[in-house]
Amino acid sequence: MGITFRLSKKMVSLEVSPDFGWVIVGASSIALHCFIQGAPIGGLRKKFFDEKFLSKWADQHKKYFGTAPAKGGYPDMGNGLYSQQLPYDQWVIFNNAQRAHHNYLEGVTFMITWVILGGLFCPRLAAGASALYIVGRQLFATAYRTKGPSARLAGGLLCHVAELMVFLPAMYHGLKLTGFLDKYLGK
Repeated sequence: MGITFRLSKKMVSLEVSPDFGWVIVGASSIALHCFIQGAPIGGLRKKFFDEKFLSKWADQHKKYFGTAPAKGGYPDMGNGLYSQQLPYDQWVIFNNAQRAHHNYLEGVTFMITWVILGGLFCPRLAAGASALYIVGRQLFATAYRTKGPSARLAGGLLCHVAELMVFLPAMYHGLKLTGFLDKYLGK
């Protein structure tokens, strides 16, 4: 199984197989990929919320906050005052990019948790699921940014398959450790 727990009065020791290194690489790669996926939004912020665009609010912002509006249109996340003033095509482009990244942010903590927990028992499967998840996320984000929400389905499906690949072993082995499966299912 690749995992050993040792308990003593002062310490819990956890031994994992060397293959668990791939789980660490996989989880870390997901986190890095999520971070990198934010870059296109920064480019759009520079392009759409430039100094000339933000100058419309310079006096008002200075009156209330003592400074010029923040570069890049912060804190607008696609549904605020600045975004409402964008031409429709720019508003859609910006919001599609924001939504693609936020969708990643909404699921990344679950996925990394399941990769680590499932990887304790099935490290190679978890590492493979990590790679599949990154491919799915890349397809999802690229399609969403370039073609809109209806194009995200193929990438989303790959992501869900990868999630199940680590969620199910994590749950199974967790229930097995509790004795639930032996007691109630005789397995």
